Amino acid sequence: LGTATDVGDESVDMGMSITAVAAPILVGVVDPALWREETERVAIQLRNSNNNSMEDSSWGQHIESFKSFLKKISLRDQQQQQQQQQSTITNKKKPDEDVGNALLLAERLDGVKLYLENTLNKIKSAERMLNLNEVVTKLGLSYSQCKEELLAFEQKQGQHQQAIDRLASEL
Repeated sequence: LGTATDVGDESVDMGMSITAVAAPILVGVVDPALWREETERVAIQLRNSNNNSMEDSSWGQHIESFKSFLKKISLRDQQQQQQQQQSTITNKKKPDEDVGNALLLAERLDGVKLYLENTLNKIKSAERMLNLNEVVTKLGLSYSQCKEELLAFEQKQGQHQQAIDRLASEL
């Protein structure tokens, strides 16, 4: 699904990149069939997310934890920058201190990398489970429909058998 903007007489496709930064109007370009199919696909997930909104694994809480983590990192970086500025003003740095700071920074970046990789793996796992739940739900619906059709055919067969028995007794 994409969007387009009207810029003068031209319609600019927005796709994956923003080509018109100060576009006054955004116009949605949506194929109704694709939209309907997508809403049917995610409807079950949306219903489940409303039922489970109070659990610890909600997306909103993940986003909030990322925001708080980002704030902590930025505050720590600001404090370190201020300390470095003060130390450079009072003392000239030695090359050994630069190497030590680089090693500390590398360790911090490795920690952030591991944290983000673990979080990404958790998100991928949750997505796999959602997709699996969707398949299982579709199969369950298909099974229930087939079972209803079988019961209807069995009832018709019983009615036809009674009619055959009645006709056979009349002969």
